[in-house]
Amino acid sequence: MKSQHGPTSTDELSLRDAKLIRLPAVTQRVGMQRTAVYGLIKEGKFPRPLKLGGASVWVDVEITRWMESLVAARDARA
Repeated sequence: MKSQHGPTSTDELSLRDAKLIRLPAVTQRVGMQRTAVYGLIKEGKFPRPLKLGGASVWVDVEITRWMESLVAARDARA
């Protein structure tokens, strides 16, 4: 069921349960080093961080969606 303002209720639930994670958790989760992550961000191919105070943080749900999109693209080519 879609809400009137965009995301589906599943997306809303995902964001409600989302966590903000720092770069070490991002790099561990995706198996890439810092420079690779920032390179993909620069190319527009990875979720951009949020600035929280002086820190960069990522929404874990966005990282999950990015990984899902990679799998979907791979499967579409198969």
